[in-house]
Amino acid sequence: MNEPSKLRIWLSWTVGITIVLMISISLGLAAESFDLPTSVYGWKFDYSGDYYEGDQTTSLGWLIHVIAITIGIRVGKAVYHNSLNGGVGQKGNVQLIIFVVCIAVIATIDTVIWKNFEREIRGIPNVVFNGINMFYTLGIGYLGYRYYLKRICKLGLQ
Repeated sequence: MNEPSKLRIWLSWTVGITIVLMISISLGLAAESFDLPTSVYGWKFDYSGDYYEGDQTTSLGWLIHVIAITIGIRVGKAVYHNSLNGGVGQKGNVQLIIFVVCIAVIATIDTVIWKNFEREIRGIPNVVFNGINMFYTLGIGYLGYRYYLKRICKLGLQ
């Protein structure tokens, strides 16, 4: 395989980073137009006892970052490899799609719950709320993994 030129390497990084920034900004603005928070301002004491005050990214904000970085990497790899598949096979595509869909489901559930039931959630102890959060996150991850195994078997990619 021929090694790409330094110009192609530079171009692939530049295009990828530009795509990440463009998608992050546009999806952030889209979420803002629908009044969906991508970050919240708050204060807390962290595990070491230090005081923290500032913005914290919500699950929707993390989803936007994952989508932007995923697309930016794929476009950069496509430029680098000079092909649309970007050097990624069918199994890698299935993994990536299922990963992003699982994160999207988690972010959607979290956003809908916070948007509609914020007042009620404030009264729930953190341990209970985090336990529920962890339960459905692990459940969605497990279901995504099971679907992935079925899908690669169906495609004959094992």
